Amino acid sequence: MAPLRVAAKQGLPISSPIPNPELPLMALPPQPLNVDQRRRACALLALGGTRRVAAEFADCRRLDLEAEIQRDPAFKLMVQQSELRPEIEILRTLQEAARDPKQWRAAAWALERLYPERYGACKRNALKGADMRIFMALIDQKLERAIPAALKGRRPRRKRRK
Repeated sequence: MAPLRVAAKQGLPISSPIPNPELPLMALPPQPLNVDQRRRACALLALGGTRRVAAEFADCRRLDLEAEIQRDPAFKLMVQQSELRPEIEILRTLQEAARDPKQWRAAAWALERLYPERYGACKRNALKGADMRIFMALIDQKLERAIPAALKGRRPRRKRRK
């Protein structure tokens, strides 16, 4: 890309000298976003787009967008709210569908994803939660007895059953 076009795209005055036109765009310091770029970035994020795509849509670099988010707390809050909007809308849609008895699958899907410990699909022979902790404690006990005995060159003693 020609140096003048790089300067124009980055919001630099055309007459400003660029130290080395061969440097990549990332070598230029972050440029502040104007009001229109901020609005466009937030609009795209509110649709569910990524920050990379939002920066492209706002005609800036992702570096510029991230720097602006870190620099301006009000803009950071706007970006966070914009990023949450699609998730909230999807949850609202899912909740509405789950209210309809004909759409019981939506309710089941929501329960499985929101509370996987209680409603998630259980893999065959899989240990979960407290059962896994008990199993790991038993393994620890066995290893605590077996390792010292192995180091001494003898087999560990088995506990006698009563």
